[in-house]
Amino acid sequence: MRRILPFLLMVLATAAMADELTASAVISALRLGATPEAVITQINNPANTVAALSPTDVANLKAANVPEAVVEALLAKAPVPTPTPAPPLPDNPKLVDLVKMVKSGLSEPIILEQLKRSGESYQLTPNDLVYLKYAGVPESVITYMVTNKNQPMATPTPAVPSTPTPTPTATPTPEPKELTVEGLVLHKPTFLQKDRPGRLLFKGNEVQWIDAVDPKENFSFDMSGVEKIWFTCQARPTESFCYQLNIQIVEGARYRFYDVKKETGGNEALKTIESWIKKHFPAVPWGPPDVNS
Repeated sequence: MRRILPFLLMVLATAAMADELTASAVISALRLGATPEAVITQINNPANTVAALSPTDVANLKAANVPEAVVEALLAKAPVPTPTPAPPLPDNPKLVDLVKMVKSGLSEPIILEQLKRSGESYQLTPNDLVYLKYAGVPESVITYMVTNKNQPMATPTPAVPSTPTPTPTATPTPEPKELTVEGLVLHKPTFLQKDRPGRLLFKGNEVQWIDAVDPKENFSFDMSGVEKIWFTCQARPTESFCYQLNIQIVEGARYRFYDVKKETGGNEALKTIESWIKKHFPAVPWGPPDVNS
């Protein structure tokens, strides 16, 4: 035993000279027969350094039944790890949803199209820019948000004619209170049910589905009960093609409508519905589109 101990101490000293004294080197020395007192002496030796200890290293030391005094000596001499800086937070909380779209893997054209549809102007602060860059938002998206702002249009000063001529007042065309959208198909998500052709009638807050074949398939819902609306789109190299409109009722059904012309690239009916809802029901939330690659 007396012959083995100097050898074990030499193992610890060699490990310390070759590199920092690690948790694994201490475990190996103890398993080869070194006493805890001898190991602590090597740890406290000013000529030796101790590597930083991770929570995993501490767990391995305890699992190997390393005496508590040895573990405490290692922790006392090991350098304190530098804490990871917390990620920045944006001044504009709406940017969190944008980062979620980026993290979900949506392509840049899809994200840019969603920003255009929202019609929102972003007044980005320096802190917002740091947050977007830290979160990995593409440069093209950040550039669009910085350069495309809804600026108020300057009103030109009308020229005053020498002899004012009275202009007849045009009678404004009354805005329709109802809207019927033809050329739609109600998509059934299961193979046991067939898709139903028909049309949507917007009448005040009520929306009615009028089946083209069987009146028993008719139903209606109220816009005040809509939880969220979003599009289902197909990713394309330059832009997305949105062919299906999804309406989720609060704690209720989900309705899926697509344009009958979707196979030939048509979605005019969906655009008409989108324009009507955004104009007459601005409080209804729109979610990011689902993308089928």
